[in-house]
Amino acid sequence: MDNRQPRWLTSSVKSFRGRLTPSRFHTADEPAGKRRGARWRMLTYERIEAARRRRWASALLYLTDRCPVGCAHCSVDARPDGPRISDWPLFEQVVAALCATASFEIVGISGGEPFTERRGLTHATRELAEAGKSVVLYTSGYWGDPAPWIRQVLKLSSCVVLGADAFHAQRLPGDRVVAAIRATVEAGCRLVLQTIGPRNQAESRPRNQAESRAETRTANRAETPAAIQAADRAGIHAADRAEGHAETHVEIQAADRAATRAADRVEDRPESHLTDRVEIHAQAAGRSADPTETHTADRTENQAENRAADLLARALGPSWRDHAEIHVTGLLPVGRARGMRAAAPARPARDFGRCTVADAPVVRYDGRVSGCCNETVITGGGPAALRRRARDAAELRQALDAFETDPLLRFIGAHGPGPLAHLAGLEDRKFRHICQVCRRLNEHFAGTARDGLAALALLTGDGAR
Repeated sequence: MDNRQPRWLTSSVKSFRGRLTPSRFHTADEPAGKRRGARWRMLTYERIEAARRRRWASALLYLTDRCPVGCAHCSVDARPDGPRISDWPLFEQVVAALCATASFEIVGISGGEPFTERRGLTHATRELAEAGKSVVLYTSGYWGDPAPWIRQVLKLSSCVVLGADAFHAQRLPGDRVVAAIRATVEAGCRLVLQTIGPRNQAESRPRNQAESRAETRTANRAETPAAIQAADRAGIHAADRAEGHAETHVEIQAADRAATRAADRVEDRPESHLTDRVEIHAQAAGRSADPTETHTADRTENQAENRAADLLARALGPSWRDHAEIHVTGLLPVGRARGMRAAAPARPARDFGRCTVADAPVVRYDGRVSGCCNETVITGGGPAALRRRARDAAELRQALDAFETDPLLRFIGAHGPGPLAHLAGLEDRKFRHICQVCRRLNEHFAGTARDGLAALALLTGDGAR
């Protein structure tokens, strides 16, 4: 492997190296009057997580339910023909509400695959950057060597979190991901390569044949690289060919129909591929696919990180650590990944610590708002009390204000569910994860019962958070 530093990398990103302090950043071709305010130009993953742990310092914009990749482990069950932005005036108000919330320093944009929404993503990144927000993009990098509009989106962003685990590797050609990595760094944007780590690989179990067959038939529309390429040719990047022209509603609808027809033409995969999950887990561990075999956490972690490091070295050369980092995350056993991971052992409610996602809301493109950064809630799962639907900017502000001051969320985010579980008589009841505890507490502290929690939050010092 040639690990020499690429020439383009040295010249294009040298000025951005190590810039991790707030600045009033603007591009050379942008008038000084259009500067976007104090924001982080290059965000590390540590700084993103630190913001998520501070109440209402960050938010997530759930831009679309559409994704052409079709990974087997997708926690939100995104599909190539999934719903997308249809009410543009409402979406503009959604973005405006995020821009107007002064406490939001960082706004993440995810989905689905946000880069399938050219018009929506372009508008959101431009407006958020103009408002002084640091933008973090969550993507598969399926777009590869990007069109000019994607390069402009990258320039307006502070970090790209690119999923490059074994599941994605089954769906995307390596050259395409390498091109996406290079384009991200070339734009002066921090890159976080995210991979699935030991906690989930060691705990993963293969689905039985009946489960795999059922899921394959429903999630198979554009899972293979050939299908992704067909969808691309059919319309996902159709508007890119008209460089310099914004997408119209007619173009969007035409691209939708073309991409859907292309996906429909993809034949079902043969039954020999029904054990994909076994193959994926085994490949991630660097071993043969044996459903009865388990892998040690240390070995799997090394394999996952080595896979990611090799990809970064291939794209950026031996000095890739100057521009990128690797984050090992856990498999979320929801959506299409439900059942892939052995269930966590149940434990008493009092043993759970503070919730790590209770301090950051999610706002969906259609006006749906959730009070915590759990994408299952925004897509219709979890407690109904943590989800609202807004029809205009005023209702969006009301929903965000209500969730920001919600005493149950504030308390769980600061102290964990233990004390509230004691008040509800649930401290000894066992749960497999904190979201189950939260659901029961939301049921118990409903209506006027919730009002009494405000005083408890003040007594414990949470009122100042």
